[in-house]
Amino acid sequence: MKFSFISKIAWLMFAFGLILTLGGQFIRLSVIYDLYIPGTLTLKTWYPWEIQHQTIKLYANAFVYCGIGYIIATIGSIVAAILSFSHLRQKGWMFMGIILWLLAVIFSATSIYSDFQLASYLLSPSANTSQALTMVTTSLQKESVYFLVSLLCQISVVVVIVFKPLEKKKEN
Repeated sequence: MKFSFISKIAWLMFAFGLILTLGGQFIRLSVIYDLYIPGTLTLKTWYPWEIQHQTIKLYANAFVYCGIGYIIATIGSIVAAILSFSHLRQKGWMFMGIILWLLAVIFSATSIYSDFQLASYLLSPSANTSQALTMVTTSLQKESVYFLVSLLCQISVVVVIVFKPLEKKKEN
C-alpha cells in the first residue's frame, strides 16, 4: 500500500503545522512569562511601560503564526485521516498522532479564542497596555490547565511520530 500524492501533501501539512505551532507556543510562553516574576503571575513592576507594551505585542503577533500552524495542521490531519484510512489500521502511530492532535486542538480552543480577542484588541485604536495585561493575566490564570494539556498532547504527537510505538511488525 502506497500513499497517494495528495495524502503525502496532507501528511506534510500536518507535520509543518505541528512544527510551526509547537515552536510558536514555546516562543510565546518564553516571551510572555518574561513579564512575570518566576513561579508566580505577579508582574515585574520595574519594567517600563514601553517594554510591557512591546512584549504584549510580540505575544499577540506570535499568535498569528500559531493560529496559522493550527489551521494547517488541523486541515492536514483531517485530510490525511480521510485519504490514509487503510494505513491508519496498519500503522497505529499515525492514528494515535491524529487523535492526539485533535485532542490538542479541542483543549486549546479557549486559548485560541482569548488570544484572538487580545490580538483584535491590540489592533484597535483605543488599546491600552494595562487592559491588555489584564487580559493576558486572566487568560494565563484561567486557561493554564487547558493549555498545558494541549501542549502535552502536541509533544506526545511528536514522540509518537518519532518512535512509532504502535506499528505492526512483519513476522519472518
